[in-house]
Order: sequence, then structure tokens, then C-alpha cells
Amino acid sequence: MKKLLIFIMTLTFSFAVNSQIDKIDTLIDGLNNNQLYGTCNYAWVLKMDSSSADSLVNIGKSVSNKLIPFLDSSDKGIIAHCVLSRIWIKDFSISTSFENFEEKEIVEYNYNGLPFYEKDGIMIADEKILSDNKKKWIETINQ
Repeated sequence: MKKLLIFIMTLTFSFAVNSQIDKIDTLIDGLNNNQLYGTCNYAWVLKMDSSSADSLVNIGKSVSNKLIPFLDSSDKGIIAHCVLSRIWIKDFSISTSFENFEEKEIVEYNYNGLPFYEKDGIMIADEKILSDNKKKWIETINQ
């Protein structure tokens, strides 16, 4: 009887783990850098408009290794960085610059060490910067 109970519990647990992994994959599929936008709340801030990102933040550190492959993605690298920052960093930092706004119509950001910019509502980061940022996150997560 004990063996049957252990077998049933193991089977149930394995389904729950697989279900959680599938959910995380689905949430990551729903991420996109353009779910980020700048807005003025007494100061210029960066907001995330993504229920997928919010859900990943709520799940916590267990999503970290699943997000790492997307950190150098031109479509998801910035938002993946923002999600990881909200999970891992208590006092995250953001700075913005409008220095090039009149001439180039871009807003520059630095969000927890990741520099990127917004032009025409699109968030853009240099490939090399995303790659270097990915390496930093791998080190942080694996400590």
C-alpha cells in the first residue's frame, strides 16, 4: 500500500512539474520588448505592460534559467532583463536621457546596467550589449 501511495504521489508531482515548465515556456513566448514603454510619473519611468512578464516575476527565481537564452534576443532581451531585475534586484536603478530627443527622436535608458533606447515606440539594444548583459546574468544566477 505504501509503495502504491508513493507511486501515485511521484506521478502527481511529475505532472505538476511538467505543467509548471509548460506554463513558464508559454509565458516567455508571450514576452516582447515592445511591452515596455516610457511614461512620466513625476519623473520618466519605464513600465511593463505584460501579464506574461508579471506572471514570471510572481513565479520568481525558478524562471531564471529559462529566461537566460532570451537575454541576447533583439525581440525579448530587454524585457527578459527587466523581468530578471525585478526578481533578483531589490533596489533596481533606472536613468533616462532626452539629450538626443530633439535631433534623433530617441529616449535613452539605462536599466540596472543595460543601456538601450526607444525610437518610435520600439525598444532597441545593441547586440554586443545584450550579449555582455547575458554573460553578467549567467554569473549572477549561478553564484
